[in-house]
Amino acid sequence: MDLKLNIYNEEGKYIRTAKGEMVAIRFGVIRKLMALLNVGNENETDILTTVANAWVEITKLLSTIFQDVKEEEWDNVDVSELIPLILTIAKGAAAKMTQLPTDPNTKGA
Repeated sequence: MDLKLNIYNEEGKYIRTAKGEMVAIRFGVIRKLMALLNVGNENETDILTTVANAWVEITKLLSTIFQDVKEEEWDNVDVSELIPLILTIAKGAAAKMTQLPTDPNTKGA
């Protein structure tokens, strides 16, 4: 799965598009991403807590996927573009999990 992330300058002008590839994602990261997908009728404090709990893992994951994005470039990523990207990553990981063999006699199970 090819992933794209637009990079802007401090004035909000488009600079470039970083390209990344889906990587292996640890279960703990998946769990935190799924918690973000379940945010719904919670109050603002609960939503903020859910996002904060996932933030460190999400930033590590994004840095692994988009290895050519420099530290200072992350400050100029449009959050409105980042949220759908995170959801795409979570959905891709969930789809990959559904392809795992469930039969204990199958290789890889």
